[in-house]
Amino acid sequence: MIDSKDQTGFVYVMTKESSPMYFKVGKTEKKPQLRAIELDGTDSPTPSIVVYYVFCEDINQLELLTHKELDSLRVRQNREWFKCSQKDAMDAIKRVAERHSIEIHYEKVLIDIAGDSNINVDDAEDLKLINDVVDTIFLYGRCLKSDLAKYKKFFDDRTADLNKRIPSQVVGEKSLAKAAYESKVLELKEKFDEDVSKILISNKNDIGDEACTKLQNLAEDIKNEKVDATSRNSRAYVDKKEKTINSIIDDLLKQIY
Repeated sequence: MIDSKDQTGFVYVMTKESSPMYFKVGKTEKKPQLRAIELDGTDSPTPSIVVYYVFCEDINQLELLTHKELDSLRVRQNREWFKCSQKDAMDAIKRVAERHSIEIHYEKVLIDIAGDSNINVDDAEDLKLINDVVDTIFLYGRCLKSDLAKYKKFFDDRTADLNKRIPSQVVGEKSLAKAAYESKVLELKEKFDEDVSKILISNKNDIGDEACTKLQNLAEDIKNEKVDATSRNSRAYVDKKEKTINSIIDDLLKQIY
């Protein structure tokens, strides 16, 4: 029995530039383009390209039954890749949905490979690049937070030591310690801004002004500790990263399609 919880989402068709005769049918509750980024391993010679998707109810059932529909075309058992045409995969999804009364809210053809055998993968590569830039900004954020914590501990220890002495004798030293700490905090944050600026400038031509603006806003939230960059596995990290990339994907799709 298929669990009905949290089943609304996307069922997509994906391919690769290097093998446009193979198609993957998968499911995700995220935007399919973000899922494509996640599926691209470091050893993948070309990026994954989402060519079609539907937003529907019962994504688990629709994916499973579509796999069964295409089973004779499966490249390998227990894999979601099929040797077929894009139209075969799209038609199978729609046919299964109609047969089993699975509601499709909307569908979108992003690339028609039959009509364009020379696949343009620039957009997929740009999304992969954006993902890498986001990861780098979070890395800078983790380094910043670690350095700030180190100097905060040093300042607190110094303050605790001065508090053990006669107050009238350490007023000047306390002021100097505080000024030195605040100066270091400013220096570290300026270095973070400089590092973020460099990576955005170097990639601006590829990812565009709007994406850079959103990534700059992300960096500001990290610097001001509105977003916790400490752990890549934290829910806050994952949520903020996905929200940022989804927003950029929306902007790109408006320009492209």
